Amino acid sequence: MSMMKGESVLHFSLLDGLFWAFFACFGGLVSAYFLACGMANTTLSITLAGYMLASFVGSFVLGQLCDRLTSNRKVFLPVFALSVLAAFLAFFMAKTNLTIAAILFILFGFLCLPLGSSLDAWMLRSFHNDGAKYGRARSSGSAGYAFAMLIMGIWIQKQGYDVMPIAMTVLGILVFVFAFAAKEEPYPKKQAQQKKTGMKDLFQIHPYMFLLVIILLCGLSVSPINNLKIVILKSVGGDVGIMGLDSFLGVMIQALCIMMAGPMQKINSHLRLFLMSASLLVTMLLIVFAVNPAMVILSTCFVNLSYGLMLVTQRQITEETVMSDLRTTAHALCDTMYSGVSGTIALMYSGAMMDHMGAKSPAVLGLVLTIIASLLSIVPMLKKRKQ
Repeated sequence: MSMMKGESVLHFSLLDGLFWAFFACFGGLVSAYFLACGMANTTLSITLAGYMLASFVGSFVLGQLCDRLTSNRKVFLPVFALSVLAAFLAFFMAKTNLTIAAILFILFGFLCLPLGSSLDAWMLRSFHNDGAKYGRARSSGSAGYAFAMLIMGIWIQKQGYDVMPIAMTVLGILVFVFAFAAKEEPYPKKQAQQKKTGMKDLFQIHPYMFLLVIILLCGLSVSPINNLKIVILKSVGGDVGIMGLDSFLGVMIQALCIMMAGPMQKINSHLRLFLMSASLLVTMLLIVFAVNPAMVILSTCFVNLSYGLMLVTQRQITEETVMSDLRTTAHALCDTMYSGVSGTIALMYSGAMMDHMGAKSPAVLGLVLTIIASLLSIVPMLKKRKQ
C-alpha cells in the first residue's frame, strides 16, 4: 500500500511538473513574444487584463463543473486539449494578426490557468489532504516551470521564438498521457441529510473570506510586476535570456517553500499571511529602487517566497474550513483572486502607467497595497493576544 502511495506521489509530481513546464513555454513567454511581434505596452496590458478576467470566469465554470461531475480528471483532459490548440493558434496568428492572437490568448486564459487549481484539488484528494505529500508533488510543478523558463530563455536567445511550438508539442503530449493514466480518488460521499450547498455558503465562511481579502490585495500589487516583467527588466538593461534566469531562480525558491508544506502547516496561518504580505512589500521596494537586473531578480525571489507561503496556507485554510463539495471551486476562487481578479483590475491601468510614468511606477502603488495587506494580517494575531 505504501509503495502504491509512493507511486501516486511520483506520478502526480511528474504530471504537475510537465503541466507547469508546458504553461511556461507559452503563458510564461507570451508577453515577450507579443512585444517582439509589435504589440505596445498599453495593448499588452489590456490583453493581459482580458486574459486574467477570462481565467476568473473559467475558474468558476471549470471548478463548479468538476464539483458537479465529482471528477477533476473528466474535466482536465478535454479542457487541456483545447487549451493546447488555443496556444498554438495564438502563437501563429501573432505573426499576422495581433488582435486575433490576443483573443485566442484570452481563450487560453479561460481554459488553461484554472486547470492548475483543478490539478491541485485532484492531488489533495488523492493524498487525503496530506500536506507533506502535496508539498512534494506540487513543488515539482514549480521546478518544472523554473527549468522550462531557464531553458526556453536560452533557446529563444539562440534560435528565436519559433522554438516555442516545438516545446509546447512535446510537453502537451506528455501532460495528456500522464493525466490520462493518473488515478482519481472519489469525492467524499454526501451524508443523506446534508443540505445542498452553493456559492452563498462559501461566502459566509469568515476565515475563508479574510483569506480572499489578503490574497486580493497581494494580487493587485504583484500582477503588473509578474505579467509585465520583461518591460521592467528591459528598463534596467535585461532581456529575454535574463527573464528566463529570473524565473528559474525565483520559482526554485517557490519550489523549496512548497516542498516544506508539511512543517509549514505547524506555523500559525495568520503569521504566514503576514510573512506573505511582508515579502511582497520587500519586492516592491526592490523594484522601485532597481538599477540593474540583479535587483529585479532578487525581487522575484521574494515574490516566489510569498507565493509559496500563500499557496500552502490557502490550500490548508480551504481544506479545513470549506465543505467538501465546494472545495475545487474554493481553491479555484483563491487562485483566480490572486491572478485573475487582481490581474484584470491592475493590468487595466499598469500598461498606461508604464508608458507615461516609467516601467517601475506600478511598484509604487504596489507598495501601498502590500502595507495595507501586512497591517490587516496582523489584526487577528493582535486580537488573539488580547484574549
